[in-house]
Amino acid sequence: MQTIANLLPEIFLALAIVFALFLELLAGHRASRALPWFGVLALLFVAWTSVRRAVPGLDVAVAGDVLRPDFLTVAVRVLACAAGVITLTAATGSREMERHGRPGEFTILAMGLVLGAMVFASAANLLTLYVGLEFLSLTGYALAGLRVGSRSASEAGLKYVLFGGISSALMLFGMSHLFGLAGSLDIATIGQKLASVRPEPALLVPLLLVGVGFAYKLALVPFHFWSPDVYQGCPRVSAAILTTVPKLAGFIGLLHFLQLLLGSGSLLFLPSGTVATFVAVLAMVTMLVGAFTALSQSDARRILAFSSVTNAGVMLLAVGNWNASSSMAALLFYFTGYLFANMGAFLALDWICDDGRDTSLSELSGAWSRHPYAVLSLSLCVLSLVGLPPFAGFLGKWNLLKSVLDPAINQGGRTAFLWAAFAVVASSVVLAFAYLRIVRAAVVSDEESQPREEEADYRPSGESPWALILCVTLTVVLGAGWPLLDLFSRWLMP
Repeated sequence: MQTIANLLPEIFLALAIVFALFLELLAGHRASRALPWFGVLALLFVAWTSVRRAVPGLDVAVAGDVLRPDFLTVAVRVLACAAGVITLTAATGSREMERHGRPGEFTILAMGLVLGAMVFASAANLLTLYVGLEFLSLTGYALAGLRVGSRSASEAGLKYVLFGGISSALMLFGMSHLFGLAGSLDIATIGQKLASVRPEPALLVPLLLVGVGFAYKLALVPFHFWSPDVYQGCPRVSAAILTTVPKLAGFIGLLHFLQLLLGSGSLLFLPSGTVATFVAVLAMVTMLVGAFTALSQSDARRILAFSSVTNAGVMLLAVGNWNASSSMAALLFYFTGYLFANMGAFLALDWICDDGRDTSLSELSGAWSRHPYAVLSLSLCVLSLVGLPPFAGFLGKWNLLKSVLDPAINQGGRTAFLWAAFAVVASSVVLAFAYLRIVRAAVVSDEESQPREEEADYRPSGESPWALILCVTLTVVLGAGWPLLDLFSRWLMP
C-alpha cells in the first residue's frame, strides 16, 4: 500500500489522460475546446496531491525498486504541473493554436509530457527510466508537429523524431550492456556491481551511451543541434513547455542516476572527483558554445534556444556536486526561475507575433507600438534569463555558483569548477548582447514595419494574458528574495 501511495500523483494523472482521451473521441467539438480547462484542473489536483504528501526529509526509499519518491521527485511533480497549467491556459487564447491547433489533442499531449517527466525524473530502475524517456519523447514529438498544415511544424517534428530516435537507441544499447553486466535493472544494484568488478576502460562505454540520452534531453553540447530548429518550427506555446519540462526531468533524473549509481564512491577506476571534473568541463563547453552561437542568430526563438543550451550548462554545474543538498537546492531554485522566465519569453513572443508574423528580428521591429505590455514582459523575462538583478535569474546564478564554489575553494582539487565559474560570467555577458538584439528589435521601430490589418487591434482572448502575467510576476518576486531557496534546503536535508 505504501508503494501505491507514493505513486498516487502519477496514477491520478494517467487516469485523467485516459478520461480526456475518451472525451476527445466521444464528445463533440465544444467538449474538445473545454478540455484545456479539464487539463488545468487535473494538473492542479496532481500538484496538490504531491505537496500534501511531502514532508521535510522525505523518505528516499525506493517505491517497489521502480521509482524514488524523495523531495526532488516532489519538486519535479509540482514544477512540471505548473508548466502544464501555464501552457494550457496560454493555449486557450493563442491565435496560432486557435487557427492551426487541436485543443483536445494538445491538452492530452501536454498532460502526457508532464507524466513522462514525472516518471523519468524519479526512475530508480533502467526499465522505468527508458519508459519515462520514451513517454517524454513521443509526446514531445507530437507537440512539436501539432500545428496542422504548417510545413515548419512538420519539419520540426521530423527533426525531433530523428535526433530523439538515435539518442534513445544509443541509450537503450548502453542499458542492455549494463543489464548484462549486473544481471539487474536496479540502478543501485548496477552501481554495487560496477564497484566490485575489475576496472576496465571498456566498461565506461555503456555508461557513456546512457549519458547520451540525458545529454539529448538536456540539449548539452554536442547533442544540442536539434533544439534551435525544433523550437523555431514548432508552435510557440508548444515551445514554451518543450524548453522547460524535458530539461527539468533530465536534470533530476540525472541527479538520481548519479546518486544511485555512484553514491559518494568512485566509478570503476575513476574517483568521484574525476567524474565531477568531467561534468564541469562539459558544462563549461556547453555554456560557451550556446552563448556565442546565440550571438549570431537572427531569429528570437533561435536565440532563446541557444540561451537554453547555455542555461543547461550552468545548471549542469550543480550536478557535479550530486550528493550536496546545497547544490540540489540551488539547482531547484535556479530551474524555478528559469522555468517562469523562459516560458514568459515564449508566451510574450506568441502575443507579439500572433500568427501574422514570424519571430525573426526583422519581423519584431516596432512591436512596442503594437504590443507594449508584451514587449515589456519579454524584456523582463530575458533580463532574468541573462542573470541581471533584481530578477530570479540573478539570485539563481548567485546561489548556484556559491553552492559549487564553496566546496571547490574549501576542499581544493576542483580547479575545473573555478574555471567554469568564469565561463558562467563570460557566457552571461555574451548572452546579454544577444538578448539586447531582441529588445532593440522590438522597441526600435523600422519605417518599413507597419501593423498588419489582421493584427492591429489583436488582443489575446480567454485567460491567455494571465499566464504571461503569472510568469513575469513570479520572475520578479523570486528575484526579490522570496525564501524559496531556504525552503528547498530545509526539505532536502536528510
